[in-house]
Amino acid sequence: MNEVQLKILDLIESGKVTVDEAVKLLEATSNNQKNASAFTSKSKENVENLFEDLLSKVKTTAKSGKTEFDKQFNDRETTDQDPIQQLDESLKNIIRSFNKNNDQNTGI
Repeated sequence: MNEVQLKILDLIESGKVTVDEAVKLLEATSNNQKNASAFTSKSKENVENLFEDLLSKVKTTAKSGKTEFDKQFNDRETTDQDPIQQLDESLKNIIRSFNKNNDQNTGI
């Protein structure tokens, strides 16, 4: 027996509620507990989906970032750009890509 049920029994014992009222209270609390459990399960599923989506975006962004970095690293000898600037630009592109992917899926 849970705490709410014990409290309702105490109310009966003290004469503050009738047995019929207590039954209604018990039914109402058991329905609320069922709804809370369903809400919790759905919420858990939504959070899991959100994390799966985020993981997918991170993987996609990391792959495209690595490709971008490799391209700039391989092109370093044919450009006058400073290697630090190249790295900075690669990181900016990774962030832009991640933000773009995230903006496309904001309705999830």
